[in-house]
Amino acid sequence: TDRNTRRQRPTRTQKDAYNDVVREFETNILHDPMGFDVESVVIPRFIHESPELTMKFLKRLHRFATEARNSVDMQTAATSNQSFPAAQPGVTAALPDNSDVAKRRPRKLVSL
Repeated sequence: TDRNTRRQRPTRTQKDAYNDVVREFETNILHDPMGFDVESVVIPRFIHESPELTMKFLKRLHRFATEARNSVDMQTAATSNQSFPAAQPGVTAALPDNSDVAKRRPRKLVSL
């Protein structure tokens, strides 16, 4: 194959830029998974220029938001089924942390 006709692989800088944007959106999703709407996402220009990358980006955010919502739903169900200790001074119930969604997902290299 001719080098000029082959599709160029993204540079490390391009991959890092994409991953930075994804991490920023994932952090926003974790702060408010129920309020996140993939339809309202303002797609960065370098992603928007490629229809394939745009779809990949939106699908990734949608999947992450769904997982985050499911995690919140499971936590809510778990806490509503638990019996909390009687209200005593100095006793507080600890709720699970939402950040386990981000820790659970393996990171993959993204090809632009």
